[in-house]
Amino acid sequence: MDPPAGCCFHTRCPYAIERCRAEKPALTESDPGHWSACHRSAELTLEGALEFGAAGA
Repeated sequence: MDPPAGCCFHTRCPYAIERCRAEKPALTESDPGHWSACHRSAELTLEGALEFGAAGA
C-alpha cells in the first residue's frame, strides 16, 4: 500500500489546502478526550461530524 504524501485524506477532503498535501498532521487534543490529526481542525467547525460523533455511531 502506498498512501499519498501529507495527510492521507487530502485527496478526498473538501477542506484540504496545500499544507495538507505536503505535511502529515500531528495527532492533537482539541478538547479533553477529543483528538484529531488535521491541520485545519482549529479553524473549521464541522457540525455534521460533531452530531455524528455525539450519536455514538
